[in-house]
Amino acid sequence: MALEHADFSIGREFWTETGRWRCTDVGARTICAIKLDGDALNWDGPPYGIVEHVFDENDFGSLYESEAAYQGALRDEAAQRRCGLAMSEARPSPSISTACLVGHITVKDAALWAEYRSRVPATLAPWGGELLLRGKRFAVLAGEHRHTDVVVIRFPNRAALDGWHASAAYQALIPLRQQAADVVLLAYEE
Repeated sequence: MALEHADFSIGREFWTETGRWRCTDVGARTICAIKLDGDALNWDGPPYGIVEHVFDENDFGSLYESEAAYQGALRDEAAQRRCGLAMSEARPSPSISTACLVGHITVKDAALWAEYRSRVPATLAPWGGELLLRGKRFAVLAGEHRHTDVVVIRFPNRAALDGWHASAAYQALIPLRQQAADVVLLAYEE
């Protein structure tokens, strides 16, 4: 049976297509969870030794109370397809698409930029943000691009990216960022 928001409490374990998860927080319309794989020492928290992911109303319906319930849903979907009725026609299929933030950066003050960079990771953790790349340009292969640095951060979904950017913790860093560098931030959804 698929779980809804009201079914969750901290510590509740559930399954998705990617495996077993544990709820770590329940918000008004979202839950946070950690994926239960790898080293079990990372599962103790908070703080956790692994990234917490945010699930929102678009994800409920694809979260299951057990592996057996998930497998049963897969069998039901296969049966419906054999009958000519795809699961997506029976009910909307929630997607768990990730979102990425890409920042194009030209540093104006190296010391302030270093301070800003050191403070950003703490703002990402509550939203499941994962730093994928911090790099310096070594060539422009096509077109024009004035910025020298880049950052790429992945979030569990668009709501998490938007929540992080609007959060008080990150908003408090924007004046420092503006003093430290010229930055263009772009958001993409996979």
